Amino acid sequence: MSRFSLNNVGFIWQKELLDIVRDRRTLMSMIVVPLLLIPVMVIGVGALMASSISDLKEQTYTVALLGADADTELAEVVQEAERTQFLDLDSDTAMAREMIDAGDIQGAVYITKDGVGKATVRMWVRKNRETSTFAMDRVEDQLVAHRKEVTRLHLAELGEPEDILTPFVIEEENLASDEQMAASGLASFLPYMLILMTLTGAIYPAIDMTAGEKERGTLETLLASPAGRLEIVLGKYFAVMTTSVTSALISVISMMVMLTWGMVWLGAQMGEQLTFQISFGNMMIAVLMMLPLAALFSSLLMTIAVFAKSTREAQSYIVPLNMLVILPAMMSMVPGSEGDLQRAWTPVVNVSLVLKDILNGSLDPAQLGITLLSTTIYAIIGIFITTKVFQRENVLFRV
Repeated sequence: MSRFSLNNVGFIWQKELLDIVRDRRTLMSMIVVPLLLIPVMVIGVGALMASSISDLKEQTYTVALLGADADTELAEVVQEAERTQFLDLDSDTAMAREMIDAGDIQGAVYITKDGVGKATVRMWVRKNRETSTFAMDRVEDQLVAHRKEVTRLHLAELGEPEDILTPFVIEEENLASDEQMAASGLASFLPYMLILMTLTGAIYPAIDMTAGEKERGTLETLLASPAGRLEIVLGKYFAVMTTSVTSALISVISMMVMLTWGMVWLGAQMGEQLTFQISFGNMMIAVLMMLPLAALFSSLLMTIAVFAKSTREAQSYIVPLNMLVILPAMMSMVPGSEGDLQRAWTPVVNVSLVLKDILNGSLDPAQLGITLLSTTIYAIIGIFITTKVFQRENVLFRV
């Protein structure tokens, strides 16, 4: 048995990296996708949402009016809602519901009176449609304003002050700045994007260096070289990890640039002043968090892909792994999700929550330490399994 040589590992690592540089698909997943996807997702989607909401606010909506004869004064008040036109359907509730379901109208207002003459206004809305929600919000605002005015007049007739209905005042002060509110929103999905980019950056190299070489018939040539099995697998592993780390690093840089300058532009589009800053130290911690995760992903991808006979088969094998990563990576999006020492031992979930805390500026050193330790342990176990799998002849020569 030949002695283990780091030179052989380095040679194979360089050889695989050279192949990666020549592969356009890998360069796309490693550089172009993380460099562009995060800004497009945040700035592009944010601008699109702001533009859509602005358009919805400016549209004129059609709302059915039923039971106008029950209270003509109240019916006249309803029809004063801005940028809303009303369709008098008398009391045909069935027709109103059909038209709402069909999208011909955005909602309906149904006025009734009880035996003592008290009016009730029912508002029918389809809250799964933004247009319906916006339309009926306008009607509700009009009705609330009218109710306050009627209440004020009745109190004046009784000679009572208006504040008799408000024995105490409730005031809410948001201690979070606009920047902190923006950071809270971004912290929900940016960890998911970073984890996904780290995984994506390693997929194509892992497939190409295992199943791809089987398919091309070059793996046998490499195995016949003076390099030992362990040297070969480590050289390939470090090449895959390099692409994963590069993808993660570019994703972090892209995120920092987007948060620093993109938020200013997005705030201008929304008519607000938004700025966001993250310390260099926190950025380095984010990069540090991605290193053991990239190592774990690289080992898992290589272990799975080496069992395949072709690149297409390897891609089908990796689909379940994508799902297993995506679901815990989305933990940062779950409302109220916070890191704790127990979750710090859960793979992927721990990194997702730590990255969320980094963006929120509320990092727990104990949680950070356990997350780094646990992810590193999982990565070491993954590397061990990968090296063992590469020792099996029936796996390497499964064609």
